[in-house]
Amino acid sequence: MLRRLRREYAPKHVLIIFDAKGGDNFRKKIYTQYKANRTAIPDDLASQIAPLYEAIEHLGFKIFIQPGVEADDVIGSMTKQLVAAGQSVLIATGDKDITQLIKDNVKIVDTMKNVIMDSHYVKLKFGVMPNQIIDYLTLVGDTSDNIPGVPKVGPKTAANWLEKYETLENIVKHADDIKGKVGENLRNTLDWLDTGKDLVTIRCDLQVPLVLDDLIINNVNIEKLRPLLERYEVKSWLKEFATANVQTTNTPDVEKVSSNTSTSSTQTITCITTETELQNCIKLLNTANNIIIDVFTDITELNTTSLVSIVLGTTQDLFYLPLQHNYIGVPQQLDIDQTLEKLKDTFENKNITKTGYDLKRTIKVLLQYDIQLPGELFDIMLACFVLEGGANKYKFTDISARHLDIDDDNKIPEYTDITGKGAKQIAFDNVTVETATDYAKA
Repeated sequence: MLRRLRREYAPKHVLIIFDAKGGDNFRKKIYTQYKANRTAIPDDLASQIAPLYEAIEHLGFKIFIQPGVEADDVIGSMTKQLVAAGQSVLIATGDKDITQLIKDNVKIVDTMKNVIMDSHYVKLKFGVMPNQIIDYLTLVGDTSDNIPGVPKVGPKTAANWLEKYETLENIVKHADDIKGKVGENLRNTLDWLDTGKDLVTIRCDLQVPLVLDDLIINNVNIEKLRPLLERYEVKSWLKEFATANVQTTNTPDVEKVSSNTSTSSTQTITCITTETELQNCIKLLNTANNIIIDVFTDITELNTTSLVSIVLGTTQDLFYLPLQHNYIGVPQQLDIDQTLEKLKDTFENKNITKTGYDLKRTIKVLLQYDIQLPGELFDIMLACFVLEGGANKYKFTDISARHLDIDDDNKIPEYTDITGKGAKQIAFDNVTVETATDYAKA
């Protein structure tokens, strides 16, 4: 994961933060049952921690552990410190608690889902904005940390309350107005809420004894890393480093790990659901000489298919435009007729090259809506067929596996990975907007 982040985002400064050994912290002092549901780390896993730290350091990354506080609090405090210094921060984590830190210049990358989380993503996923996450977690609790919330109040109820009352403080003020069992539970839990909120709030006021230069990435130290790789039989890395032209002296430059590893530009995907976002997207596309285009339909048969969504982008940005997803609880989507009308001029601009996979299919789908794709086209599937003489498979995942530097842990998912197979397969319009957006990014 660390090497992938280094390739994709090319940062100059990185800090790897771990919890301190022992786990005693202020949260356990104010609530003795905090994380009491967790079992001790197994011995075979504990024995891997020291060599893991060693490997991370030899890869050129700075590790930081602060006794008496949790990693989340160090992340929060360091983030505040960096933002105050004018830096933008990208936090790599799958922990939902960290979403409370998201701001314009603070985002999260979830490497397991291959998605960048911003305020729009948080709103889509949780139904609240990042500045409401603390109140949201106070209401629903956190089972993984053994923090109770309001009984019977789940994500949907919490989001609805915060949509109506905006803050936990206002919810408490209107507790008598909330009817039913959940209202009764809320009133019975009022004395707990301050403690619960304290537990779920990430501290951003710690004194972290680091400055920006402490976070500079060093080059891989092959001589120290190789014995670890040999001991744990990481054969793919050994093979890669054996042929790599890697500098072993410390330098702030990001190293070139191997001759066939390219550093891709930072590319994110944004789910477009409002007219303002759509207009901004179109303005950006109209300034590009080449745009990416793909379409998703409810079924694969072109004669009876309906357009579900469109993926558009440039080399720097990707946009997912949900139009006709169809399932219970589907979030806000764009109006298909208005959206296609606004995109028509961009699609039919002969001066903009359109790049995509299987553009023949894309053209047929768009023709059903009276939209053409004139001008220069670059079809990835057709290009590979011509270059390889028809000797290989040409599914997008096959092409990607042959031509991109993607390791086994980060393979591009198959279409059936999100729709299922056989009798359990669902149409694409039944796939959630969130899942479809993640898939489009891949």
